[in-house]
Amino acid sequence: MTKYGVVGTGYFGAELARFMSKVEGAKITAIYDPVNAAPIAKELKLCRHCNDWRALCSHPDVDCVIIASPNYLHKAPVIAAAKAGKHVFL
Repeated sequence: MTKYGVVGTGYFGAELARFMSKVEGAKITAIYDPVNAAPIAKELKLCRHCNDWRALCSHPDVDCVIIASPNYLHKAPVIAAAKAGKHVFL
């Protein structure tokens, strides 16, 4: 099973998290969003919400980080996830 973390749960990130939570062999294990994380985590009933994207990018229970934040915010989490040895989905 591949465990995913989602950075950014606005419209696109939330929809992607909902979709991925239904995919066989995939599990959303963590999400981060400065505004929307808690409601989406509660809705999915299967993941934690992180208070910091850095914590999500380095979390041992995340294999792949999905970057769903606005484009101009992609750089730092992509680099952090790659340095932590995670797969990255943009």
